[in-house]
Amino acid sequence: VTATNECGSDSEVDTVLVTGEPTVFLPPDLTNCGPITIDFGAPPYLPTENDSLSPITARSWTISPGTGWTLQRGSLTGADPEILFSDTGVYQIVYAITNDCGTAYDTMLVEVFDVPVLDPINDTLICYLDDFTVVANVTGGTPAYLWSWTLDGSPVGGNSDTLALTNLTTGG
Repeated sequence: VTATNECGSDSEVDTVLVTGEPTVFLPPDLTNCGPITIDFGAPPYLPTENDSLSPITARSWTISPGTGWTLQRGSLTGADPEILFSDTGVYQIVYAITNDCGTAYDTMLVEVFDVPVLDPINDTLICYLDDFTVVANVTGGTPAYLWSWTLDGSPVGGNSDTLALTNLTTGG
């Protein structure tokens, strides 16, 4: 702007910076078999943030449920926490960033499945040409299971927790 009168003029230049609300995007939802550690400070879990020309003034991470996970590094008010999800279940992660123009949120789901664990199958002594049936028992994991059996390194049986062998002739 310039002001002028009979004594002269004076000019002033001012810049107006138009800023906007931030945006944030978390990685896609994921599933994992067994515990998983997610480091939000490193790829592939690094959030995409845009401050829209107004510096980020606050960050917050909300994880629900509040149990089954542990903060390994960082804080829930920082940009890059590392979180261990140790218990099975579905966790909702909400990340919020704030600048002078507003707050942006994104949500990510993490689902942790149990790893199946077979109960031990005891060695069994049987006689030549006898029949033998064994049943496998799983603790943990999430059914339905796919089953595969081998005998002396070769596949036998079908997709079942039970294996029935008849007229056995060799030991292994």
